[in-house]
Amino acid sequence: MEELAYATAIALATGDATARRPALSKLSVVASLPDIDVHRLKDLIGPFVTSLRDKSPSNETGRPIARERFAPVHASLTDWILLVQPSEWKDNLNLVDSNSSVREELQGHRKRALEGNMLSICATYLLLDDIDDLDLFTESQKQAAAAPDGSLPNNPCLDDEDEDHEPAMSVYEDRFFDPVDQGFGPLFAYTASFWTSHLQSAPAEFLPSIDQLQKLSAFRSKRLSNWRDQYRHPDCTKREQHDMMCQDPLGIVTLFGPPSLLKTMVEESDFDDHYMFHQHSLVEALKLSLDHDDFAKSHILFQHPSVQYEKFFQEALACYHRKREGVQHRPLAPEWDTLFGIVHSITASLTRNKLGNALMCNAARYGCLPLLKHLLDAAKKNSVLMEVVLTPWREHPGADQGTAWAYHQSIARAARFSHVGTIKFLHSWPGIEAHFLHRDSFGFNVFHVAAQSQSSAETVALLLSHSNVGVDAETVQGDTPLNLYAFDHNCNLECVRLLLEVGGADVRGGHGPPSPLLRAAMNGNEALCHLSLSSLFQGAVLHPN
Repeated sequence: MEELAYATAIALATGDATARRPALSKLSVVASLPDIDVHRLKDLIGPFVTSLRDKSPSNETGRPIARERFAPVHASLTDWILLVQPSEWKDNLNLVDSNSSVREELQGHRKRALEGNMLSICATYLLLDDIDDLDLFTESQKQAAAAPDGSLPNNPCLDDEDEDHEPAMSVYEDRFFDPVDQGFGPLFAYTASFWTSHLQSAPAEFLPSIDQLQKLSAFRSKRLSNWRDQYRHPDCTKREQHDMMCQDPLGIVTLFGPPSLLKTMVEESDFDDHYMFHQHSLVEALKLSLDHDDFAKSHILFQHPSVQYEKFFQEALACYHRKREGVQHRPLAPEWDTLFGIVHSITASLTRNKLGNALMCNAARYGCLPLLKHLLDAAKKNSVLMEVVLTPWREHPGADQGTAWAYHQSIARAARFSHVGTIKFLHSWPGIEAHFLHRDSFGFNVFHVAAQSQSSAETVALLLSHSNVGVDAETVQGDTPLNLYAFDHNCNLECVRLLLEVGGADVRGGHGPPSPLLRAAMNGNEALCHLSLSSLFQGAVLHPN
């Protein structure tokens, strides 16, 4: 009831612009509003509600921890509240006999208006100076709340079976906290826990301004820390119940706001302001939008002029892969294809700093055919982009030789994870030979990568169908792909057979000891020994060691 009294008073104080009321900047000002009269409010709504009394114990000050709650006396009353506002009930009695479509339309408008009104009340309350000056929890309390028992320091949640436990009231107190006792007022728990829910449903005319949203959720502000902490504990229990993934205003609007609001925030915000925004705000927001399949917002974020496309595509590819694996390779939403089509409008960026090549290799690593197809289509229309995409990093003028050489190209990355469909598509690219023959700074080629990562036999067969060049290539340590297979006691014998019989690999392996046969014998791999000897008897010669 106290929550309702505060909410009503704030609504009256802010709803009439012509009324002379004090500016609501502090909780003390709100508490002094004449409309906060619990008894008067209870008398007013008494005929329409029934009490849901909670007989929970009180805390030290005698204040009920779970305050008295109320509910409409009948479901039909709820229906009327959600149809028209009470002051208009008398003039709308004819709605009782109206058809369902009319009622549904009216209820939709009414519900959105109610959500908007509640959002305005919540925003007004959370923007009070006190919410940014106080601390709901200390750092030690936050750490303890995240612990398995969810208790605060020096107040352990005792086991119910402990014979020496304190009285039930003390245990109850230890498991709960009251934000009112911390100076946050009676409406804080509700506003902190539900304002984002109202933001999701409120119509445009009720949405907070960008300045208000930034003030509500500035990355390094106490205000954000306080309401996020309360959000995690909606029942005021010391154990966390919910998570809040958003870290700053952009994350809040990405997850809870409409696309129009996100577009305005992206256009008007300074993401270099690290008090207001997380250092990787745009990337984190993209991750949120993709995780929730909100592609409209993903497109808005992709279009920001300062976006780092490499990081953005990395997050998009990782999310694509997670969802693709999660649905067991069933077709994903067509919006993914549309999203990756953005490469057609950023070809200038893709030709700078080897980004086109990096994007192709990352797409191959995640088995993302939609992006690879768009990239190929864009490259066919842009010879500079085609050259960048197909040129391995180590061959780019000015490439960082200390790091770039260690990376594999597209086919090796796809082979590492046995993305057979991706490899087939890559084989169709004109000029892909440079990727197939590429060797990293350790001398590994596509067959070494397949051996080291235990790729599927289908993958090895597909590589050999393109070319057997490199089946006997040695790394800087003198290992051929066969040597790498022999090191693994549980190696894929079908892959070894393919290298020997289809690829014509030399059973002797590399120049350094031991030979694959000797290594197999040392490992007790009888099957590999038999396979190696069979190849020997067909004409190969054992290495002298």
